Amino acid sequence: MGFNIFSNGIKVTMADMLQARENRTILQTKLLRANPQSVLISLTLNIPGPVKNVAILKEVFDVLYNEIIASIDEDQLCSSWFYHRKTGSELFILLFGNPAEIKHEMIKIENTNIFGRLADLDVLYLKNEKFVVTSRKDFNIDPRKCYLCGNDAKVCGRSRKHSLDEIQQAISRIILHAI
Repeated sequence: MGFNIFSNGIKVTMADMLQARENRTILQTKLLRANPQSVLISLTLNIPGPVKNVAILKEVFDVLYNEIIASIDEDQLCSSWFYHRKTGSELFILLFGNPAEIKHEMIKIENTNIFGRLADLDVLYLKNEKFVVTSRKDFNIDPRKCYLCGNDAKVCGRSRKHSLDEIQQAISRIILHAI
């Protein structure tokens, strides 16, 4: 048993998380419908378990936020919003640009930033009035890897290959190693 940064913190329920996801989708849709020529970057953290927001996760989020902002040309930026909620931190950035190029930049951050593995960076836009979410698969890029074994993270997550404690300890090690 190693150190776990998630041992203290406000626990959220599955209902809280489902409501947060629904609220996020509503906000994303509202922002894109009001700005149909824009691209939207949405950042959340991949944090399994009932504790989604502790002080050190806000620091991780801020590091990722700063790298995202640094990757955007000043003339591309329209506006941004961020929220630190009990269900986790959220960032929304509206900008002008090519969605594929922006997604490649976000994948680069996910792959190179010390906390990139913890980031869930979505790039969304409207095409023919339909909501489009870009995916690594769209660019023939391998899926995200598991924190523990290096296999496809979604496969490990769906099969519950690793215990919550194992995953949280791995995340704790990533964060504490970098800070």
